[in-house]
Amino acid sequence: MSRGPVPEVILRRAEPADAQRLLGWLDDFEVARWLLAPEYWRAIAEAYPDPPADGPRPHAVYAVDVPGEGCVGIGVMVEAHGWGPAPELGVVIGRRDLWGRGIGTAAVRRMLAIASDCGWPTVRLTTLADNFRAIRCYQRCGFKITASEPYRRAADTVQTVHMAADLEARHA
Repeated sequence: MSRGPVPEVILRRAEPADAQRLLGWLDDFEVARWLLAPEYWRAIAEAYPDPPADGPRPHAVYAVDVPGEGCVGIGVMVEAHGWGPAPELGVVIGRRDLWGRGIGTAAVRRMLAIASDCGWPTVRLTTLADNFRAIRCYQRCGFKITASEPYRRAADTVQTVHMAADLEARHA
Protein backbone atom coordinates (compact mmCIF):
# COMPACT_ATOMS: atom_id res chain seq x y z
CA MET A 1 0.00 0.00 0.00
CA SER A 2 1.34 3.41 -0.97
CA ARG A 3 2.07 5.79 1.91
CA GLY A 4 1.82 9.47 1.02
CA PRO A 5 2.46 10.99 -2.40
CA VAL A 6 4.05 8.76 -5.00
CA PRO A 7 7.63 9.87 -5.63
CA GLU A 8 8.59 10.91 -9.12
CA VAL A 9 9.99 7.92 -10.99
CA ILE A 10 12.35 8.32 -13.92
CA LEU A 11 13.22 5.49 -16.29
CA ARG A 12 16.52 5.72 -18.13
CA ARG A 13 18.73 3.27 -19.97
CA ALA A 14 20.64 1.27 -17.39
CA GLU A 15 24.38 1.79 -17.11
CA PRO A 16 27.04 -0.69 -15.93
CA ALA A 17 26.93 0.80 -12.40
CA ASP A 18 23.20 0.02 -12.25
CA ALA A 19 23.92 -3.60 -13.17
CA GLN A 20 26.34 -3.74 -10.23
CA ARG A 21 23.59 -2.41 -7.92
CA LEU A 22 21.30 -5.18 -9.20
CA LEU A 23 23.94 -7.78 -8.31
CA GLY A 24 24.07 -6.37 -4.78
CA TRP A 25 20.29 -6.47 -4.45
CA LEU A 26 20.24 -10.09 -5.63
CA ASP A 27 22.49 -10.96 -2.69
CA ASP A 28 19.71 -9.73 -0.37
CA PHE A 29 17.53 -12.76 0.42
CA GLU A 30 14.42 -10.61 0.96
CA VAL A 31 14.77 -9.14 -2.54
CA ALA A 32 15.75 -12.33 -4.37
CA ARG A 33 13.12 -14.57 -2.76
CA TRP A 34 10.32 -12.71 -4.54
CA LEU A 35 11.85 -13.17 -7.98
CA LEU A 36 10.67 -16.01 -10.18
CA ALA A 37 14.12 -16.48 -11.72
CA PRO A 38 16.90 -14.71 -9.79
CA GLU A 39 19.45 -16.42 -12.03
CA TYR A 40 17.98 -14.62 -15.07
CA TRP A 41 18.37 -11.23 -13.37
CA ARG A 42 21.91 -12.17 -12.32
CA ALA A 43 22.76 -13.14 -15.93
CA ILE A 44 21.47 -9.78 -17.19
CA ALA A 45 23.52 -7.90 -14.59
CA GLU A 46 26.71 -9.90 -15.15
CA ALA A 47 26.52 -9.61 -18.95
CA TYR A 48 25.36 -5.98 -19.05
CA PRO A 49 25.32 -4.18 -21.43
CA ASP A 50 25.30 -7.29 -23.63
CA PRO A 51 22.36 -9.66 -23.05
CA PRO A 52 23.02 -13.25 -22.01
CA ALA A 53 23.71 -15.34 -25.10
CA ASP A 54 21.41 -18.20 -24.12
CA GLY A 55 18.42 -16.21 -22.85
CA PRO A 56 15.76 -13.97 -24.30
CA ARG A 57 17.21 -10.72 -25.58
CA PRO A 58 16.06 -7.63 -23.71
CA HIS A 59 14.37 -4.95 -25.77
CA ALA A 60 15.47 -2.58 -23.03
CA VAL A 61 17.00 -2.57 -19.55
CA TYR A 62 15.99 0.45 -17.49
CA ALA A 63 17.26 1.96 -14.29
CA VAL A 64 14.39 3.05 -12.05
CA ASP A 65 15.49 6.36 -10.54
CA VAL A 66 13.87 8.40 -7.79
CA PRO A 67 15.13 11.97 -7.40
CA GLY A 68 17.22 12.27 -4.25
CA GLU A 69 17.64 8.47 -4.05
CA GLY A 70 19.22 7.59 -7.39
CA CYS A 71 18.76 4.13 -8.88
CA VAL A 72 16.38 2.11 -6.69
CA GLY A 73 15.42 -0.64 -9.13
CA ILE A 74 15.75 -2.19 -12.55
CA GLY A 75 13.10 -2.87 -15.19
CA VAL A 76 13.33 -5.00 -18.32
CA MET A 77 11.23 -5.67 -21.36
CA VAL A 78 12.28 -8.83 -23.18
CA GLU A 79 11.17 -10.94 -26.10
CA ALA A 80 8.24 -12.97 -24.86
CA HIS A 81 8.66 -16.71 -24.36
CA GLY A 82 6.48 -18.07 -27.16
CA TRP A 83 3.74 -15.49 -26.61
CA GLY A 84 4.04 -13.88 -30.01
CA PRO A 85 4.88 -10.23 -30.51
CA ALA A 86 4.13 -9.15 -26.93
CA PRO A 87 7.08 -8.23 -24.73
CA GLU A 88 7.48 -9.61 -21.25
CA LEU A 89 7.96 -7.08 -18.46
CA GLY A 90 9.90 -7.45 -15.23
CA VAL A 91 10.67 -5.01 -12.44
CA VAL A 92 12.86 -5.30 -9.34
CA ILE A 93 12.79 -2.58 -6.70
CA GLY A 94 15.97 -3.45 -4.86
CA ARG A 95 15.80 -0.81 -2.14
CA ARG A 96 13.63 -2.56 0.48
CA ASP A 97 13.37 0.66 2.52
CA LEU A 98 11.35 2.10 -0.37
CA TRP A 99 8.94 -0.84 -0.82
CA GLY A 100 5.27 0.02 -0.43
CA ARG A 101 5.62 3.62 -1.64
CA GLY A 102 4.24 3.22 -5.16
CA ILE A 103 7.62 3.27 -6.91
CA GLY A 104 7.09 -0.12 -8.58
CA THR A 105 3.61 0.90 -9.73
CA ALA A 106 4.94 4.16 -11.21
CA ALA A 107 7.79 2.29 -12.94
CA VAL A 108 5.42 -0.31 -14.43
CA ARG A 109 3.08 2.43 -15.69
CA ARG A 110 5.98 4.19 -17.39
CA MET A 111 7.14 0.93 -18.97
CA LEU A 112 3.61 0.27 -20.26
CA ALA A 113 3.57 3.75 -21.82
CA ILE A 114 6.84 2.93 -23.60
CA ALA A 115 5.43 -0.39 -24.82
CA SER A 116 2.30 1.38 -26.08
CA ASP A 117 4.43 3.99 -27.88
CA CYS A 118 6.29 1.10 -29.56
CA GLY A 119 2.97 -0.21 -30.86
CA TRP A 120 2.80 -3.38 -28.81
CA PRO A 121 -0.85 -4.32 -28.20
CA THR A 122 -0.15 -6.46 -25.14
CA VAL A 123 2.49 -6.79 -22.44
CA ARG A 124 2.80 -9.98 -20.41
CA LEU A 125 4.59 -11.10 -17.28
CA THR A 126 4.94 -14.02 -14.91
CA THR A 127 5.35 -13.70 -11.16
CA LEU A 128 5.20 -15.89 -8.09
CA ALA A 129 1.63 -16.67 -7.07
CA ASP A 130 2.39 -15.71 -3.45
CA ASN A 131 3.99 -12.36 -4.36
CA PHE A 132 0.82 -10.49 -3.42
CA ARG A 133 2.52 -7.08 -3.36
CA ALA A 134 3.65 -7.47 -6.99
CA ILE A 135 0.30 -8.88 -8.12
CA ARG A 136 -1.54 -5.89 -6.59
CA CYS A 137 0.93 -3.53 -8.28
CA TYR A 138 0.40 -5.15 -11.66
CA GLN A 139 -3.39 -5.19 -11.26
CA ARG A 140 -3.35 -1.46 -10.42
CA CYS A 141 -1.52 -0.99 -13.73
CA GLY A 142 -4.16 -2.89 -15.73
CA PHE A 143 -2.77 -6.43 -15.76
CA LYS A 144 -5.17 -9.33 -15.42
CA ILE A 145 -4.31 -12.88 -14.35
CA THR A 146 -4.55 -15.16 -17.37
CA ALA A 147 -3.23 -18.48 -16.02
CA SER A 148 -1.52 -20.19 -13.13
CA GLU A 149 0.94 -23.05 -13.26
CA PRO A 150 3.88 -24.61 -11.45
CA TYR A 151 7.39 -23.53 -12.43
CA ARG A 152 10.47 -25.65 -11.76
CA ARG A 153 13.46 -23.70 -10.52
CA ALA A 154 16.92 -25.07 -9.74
CA ALA A 155 16.13 -25.77 -6.07
CA ASP A 156 12.33 -26.04 -5.96
CA THR A 157 9.03 -25.83 -7.78
CA VAL A 158 6.85 -22.78 -7.23
CA GLN A 159 3.37 -21.73 -8.30
CA THR A 160 3.27 -18.85 -10.77
CA VAL A 161 0.66 -16.58 -12.27
CA HIS A 162 0.76 -15.28 -15.82
CA MET A 163 -0.64 -11.80 -16.32
CA ALA A 164 -1.33 -9.61 -19.35
CA ALA A 165 -2.14 -5.95 -19.93
CA ASP A 166 -4.18 -5.09 -23.04
CA LEU A 167 -2.68 -1.79 -24.16
CA GLU A 168 -5.20 -1.32 -26.98
CA ALA A 169 -8.08 -1.44 -24.48
CA ARG A 170 -6.39 1.34 -22.47
CA HIS A 171 -6.77 3.67 -25.46
CA ALA A 172 -10.28 2.62 -26.48
